[in-house]
This record gives sequence, structure tokens and C-alpha cells, in this order.
Amino acid sequence: MKMTFKKMVSIAVLLTLCTVLVFSISGKVFAAGPRRAPVSHLSLTFSGGQAHGSASVVSANQSINAIMTLKRGSTVIGSVSGSGTSVVSLSGDWNVESGKTYTLYLSGTIGGVPFEASPVTRTAP
Repeated sequence: MKMTFKKMVSIAVLLTLCTVLVFSISGKVFAAGPRRAPVSHLSLTFSGGQAHGSASVVSANQSINAIMTLKRGSTVIGSVSGSGTSVVSLSGDWNVESGKTYTLYLSGTIGGVPFEASPVTRTAP
């Protein structure tokens, strides 16, 4: 099968258009779900029977609503929420039991779009 230069160019253009179409559709699909938060930090530390959680969410010129929740398994130990524009900082202290494992979660919305941060899990000393 002999291909002419014109036919090869036509195939290359067609493949390029198909690729652009696939990426534009998949970008819209991924944008519809929760996105990862641009978190400056999310930390969980322990001291003297207390857990200390802190987080910052930064997104320039965007309305931010955030909630930070500490859990032991599926049991909610406590939560802190906040809202603002461009930056939201959260901090909370909760009583914990030695030897138990706790997870700190951060979620909310940025400009009305849901986000979730990667949770932090630690065991109390």
C-alpha cells in the first residue's frame, strides 16, 4: 500500500484533532469532581494527651470555606471551620488517648468548587 504525502498529512491532522478532542473532554470530566486543595500545610501533632491540628488553604482572590476534622476510626473527635478570601487558617486542640490512631481531614470549597486535602494519620504517643 503506497501512501502519498497528502494522505499522510491528512492522517496526521486527523489524529491531532482527535487527540485535542479527547483531552478537552477528559479535562471537563476531571474538573467536575472534587479537586485537591492548594494546602500550605496540614499537620497533626501530640503533646500531653492533646492533639493539635493546623491547616492553611491558599487560593488567590477566591472565596474559601474549609472544615478540619479529627477522627479516630469513624468517630469524630472534633472539628474547626473557617471562611475567607485568598487564605484560611485553621487550628484546633482535642483530648486524645495514648496509643490510639487519629486522622486529620481537611475539605471544603474554593470558589464554590469542592476540594479535599490528603488526610494526615498519626498515633498518639
